[in-house]
Amino acid sequence: MKKLIPSLFLSVLCLCTSQTAMAESRFDQMITPVSNPSTFEDPRPQSEVRALFMWHEINDGFFTAGGDTQVYGVQLRLALNERLTFVVNRASLYDYNPELFSQSGSGFGDIELGVKYTFHMNEQAGTAAAWGLGWQMPTGNRDVLQGRGDGFIHPYVSGAVAFNDYNVIGSTGFRVPFSSDDSTFWDANLHVDTPMGDFYPLMELNLIQVIDDGNRIAIDGEGADLFSFGASEARGDTLITSTVGARYRLGQGVDFGIGYQVPLTKGDSSDFMKYRITTDLSFTLPSY
Repeated sequence: MKKLIPSLFLSVLCLCTSQTAMAESRFDQMITPVSNPSTFEDPRPQSEVRALFMWHEINDGFFTAGGDTQVYGVQLRLALNERLTFVVNRASLYDYNPELFSQSGSGFGDIELGVKYTFHMNEQAGTAAAWGLGWQMPTGNRDVLQGRGDGFIHPYVSGAVAFNDYNVIGSTGFRVPFSSDDSTFWDANLHVDTPMGDFYPLMELNLIQVIDDGNRIAIDGEGADLFSFGASEARGDTLITSTVGARYRLGQGVDFGIGYQVPLTKGDSSDFMKYRITTDLSFTLPSY
């Protein structure tokens, strides 16, 4: 009997520890969204290095008469503790090739950095919610339509929830310029995936609306999440896109993602995107 009690205690302890570990692993079964990476923020606090590449094709109906843009970017996140994360979500090199203009350009994009605070987190239930604030600085090269105006302030909220075999992540926020020359944007994003071992098929919806136009150039149509043209006739223009893709877990803390994105709306702002292919490679690091 004396030997039975310690054995029973150890068995219950191991069972509880195993169940807790299984419950706490729900976040480990979630993935970061792929599309619109500069405006779609994962609410979970985590330290991460994420390398990005985007091929963005512009429709012939846009004022540039088509063209393409390649973006080579990196995002950095540092979880300072279990709630607060330092974020660099916009640090990129642009290669911009409009059809209408004879000279293409390449150079650095504007940098955005900020903080994210996860005010709700339940790893057992697989739920999280966060608010964040970013500051986009006009540090880029004018050859790629960056470094103009006085920058943006970027407040946003995001949330995640696990439903049985599905993970859902959503976010919404605003990009508000310090200069009246630039347009003001509202962003909303939705992500759904289902884990299949190390493979995560996903679908995403994104909305970008111009809620106040700029004063830099008299056109109807804005640059979505890549540029602010400062279009003076773009108020109310809405771009809604759909993305299909997947992530694959290459190893512990290493994910590869790819998504194919197309517009669901028509019009001047929608013509800015004919299609977009986004790929990334993310390394999640041990936190706090």
